[in-house]
Amino acid sequence: MYERAAVSLVVATRTSFLPTTFDSTTVPPTLVAVPETIRFAPCFTTLAVTRGATLTRTVPDVAGRVVWLKALPNDDFLQLLKLCDVSLDPLHFGGGNTTYEALAVGTPVVTLPGPYLRSRISRALYEKMAGDSSIGEGALEKTPAPIAASAEDYAGLAVELAHAGAWREAARGWIAERAPRLFEDEGEVVDFGRQLQAACG
Repeated sequence: MYERAAVSLVVATRTSFLPTTFDSTTVPPTLVAVPETIRFAPCFTTLAVTRGATLTRTVPDVAGRVVWLKALPNDDFLQLLKLCDVSLDPLHFGGGNTTYEALAVGTPVVTLPGPYLRSRISRALYEKMAGDSSIGEGALEKTPAPIAASAEDYAGLAVELAHAGAWREAARGWIAERAPRLFEDEGEVVDFGRQLQAACG
């Protein structure tokens, strides 16, 4: 159904709750960084309409470069996600299911950890994949995990990853090698079961 375009594809989470007001501090910085890049932002259709209208009203120069997709069936979304060069962990909401899905199909996720749990899930998944809790924010020398240290770094990593084929392939290879640590960890199932037993007395 989907084919890789001649330009980079950048996809945000399909359930990204973007702020109702867009300005220089809330617009994802990658929207401004590379004019030729197409951004697909799959999300709920009604959310796309309301947020798209806000984007058009407040930052029209950016709005023209954003393509809002209708809500996709899960299989179609995963197919699109697999074709993307890079997935963006939303700055204002954070990834959860979408990060798991992106990593499951081998697509790198650029993330900027913040002070709250919702913005630190993607980094935690990278740490588990690395088997090391000492990954520094933005420190890519240890792994190809694109973990940003600032909004500017977030934009730079996304743009570089979308256009640097060698780094992107290295990241995909690293993800493919390490993904079983996320999806085949029986210890997590055991721990979850113990927590349920404890909660139920």
